[in-house]
Amino acid sequence: MRWPFAARGLIFDADNLKLGEYLDRWLADSVADTVRPTTFERHEQIVRLHIRPALGNLKLKNVTPAHVRGLYRQKLEDGLSPRTVQYVHVTLHKALKQVLTTASFHATPQKRSSRHRSGRSRYDL
Repeated sequence: MRWPFAARGLIFDADNLKLGEYLDRWLADSVADTVRPTTFERHEQIVRLHIRPALGNLKLKNVTPAHVRGLYRQKLEDGLSPRTVQYVHVTLHKALKQVLTTASFHATPQKRSSRHRSGRSRYDL
């Protein structure tokens, strides 16, 4: 299945794209220009050190909640602090939420837009 949708600059082939490749695109196309540099660096670090090594080779369409729970469990067992695992969760959640928003592009356009009350970016941690 091919989803040629462009939301915030993301276009992807849902059948062949791996999670690691998608996360690289997400960082470059959706995060880099929308957050402070330190926030971007933290997201990039979380992806590079924690998410990509564990799940990056999975096809995007094959990532399951069990994979994600396993990632969190493994990180805690490896000695990461619960706060760092929470940052891993936040980063992965934001990226995958955008996939779902992009995938539902035609079905529910109102879900793509989000209203922000403050001037802060929604990606600031």
